[in-house]
Amino acid sequence: MVVNKRILVLPHIGTAFGHLIRLSEFINETYDSSFDISLVIPAHSLKFCKGHIPVFVKLIIQKEAFSINGNKGNLDVKSCLKLIQELAVICDEIKPNLIIGDPGIQAAILGNMFGIQWKGIMHGCYLPKPIVDSKNNNGQLHALVELAWEVSNHSMNKLVKIGTNGKFKSWEEIRKTGQIIIPNNSAFEPSPIGLHIEQSFKRIGWETGSPVELLITCCSEGNIQPTVPFLTKISRTFTEVTVAGITLKDKIGNINFIGNNIAYETLISNKTIVITHCGHGTLKSIKKAKRVFMIPGDIDQLCNSLIAHVYHGWDLVFDKNWFEILESKTPFKREINWNNIHLAMRKDELIIRGLPIMQIANVDYYQPEHI
Repeated sequence: MVVNKRILVLPHIGTAFGHLIRLSEFINETYDSSFDISLVIPAHSLKFCKGHIPVFVKLIIQKEAFSINGNKGNLDVKSCLKLIQELAVICDEIKPNLIIGDPGIQAAILGNMFGIQWKGIMHGCYLPKPIVDSKNNNGQLHALVELAWEVSNHSMNKLVKIGTNGKFKSWEEIRKTGQIIIPNNSAFEPSPIGLHIEQSFKRIGWETGSPVELLITCCSEGNIQPTVPFLTKISRTFTEVTVAGITLKDKIGNINFIGNNIAYETLISNKTIVITHCGHGTLKSIKKAKRVFMIPGDIDQLCNSLIAHVYHGWDLVFDKNWFEILESKTPFKREINWNNIHLAMRKDELIIRGLPIMQIANVDYYQPEHI
């Protein structure tokens, strides 16, 4: 009997392609043309898939769009049910032996619906929250971690209840029914659950670059790009700045826009300073940087930042009041307030001022004067 020959792959794809990128790497690393693999994607990601997905993977365009939050900040139940119903029809037609998801919620729901083995590639808020050392006066950090995971689980738990018709009450509960895969160094993102995969995945269609002095990452969707005033200030501090974003292709002064098709790890050395939006794929790629400033644009990126801050010591910068946002549970625009960020060099070190910042040496917030 041939096992796991038919595989259904379900990435979560909103406006950004982070989950899709990681799934494409995992497929390319793990499977070959002897497997019958079908990947379900929305139409707007088709162009990306043709350049980065193995040619033996069949692409299925999903009709239903899914939004976690509706206009009032609540889970969009209607679109959730429509998507699950559509995926159930696809699953029934393909009759897979295995379902793979990133992060795995849809795979978990369908796997339990049809009694099929499932795997989920996970990070950040989809894993248990990081453990904060209460002995080092980390009260605010602990409170932020608790609140971030509480808010994340609130939506995920509702999604699980809806998708399983109440059979499972929480993401933590249904997560136990499948295999959890964590594509990261266990020392960087330790977790009491799951299988850590530490080797790099093979990529398709990615270019390589050379180490840079300062790298700014803007997310695979490219719509949280640095503003002109911010870049003007940066250009006075560094001789060359490299900005990675999917829509940025020009050269302006000493600022080099490289698009989003270069593997970040090839741009990093132990002399590189990074300002990042904190996507998981980005954080995984830049671990060797000299210093990293994390400025998350949404709650998923915030959870990634908190893990990297707790376990890796990177600086977590606040361009928005995350406590206020999380406590209100209201929708907010996915953005970074670049004009609020002020930079300076002191003894060859980059310093961010004018914002609250969390550092390992100074966990409590401080509000230094603007430069």
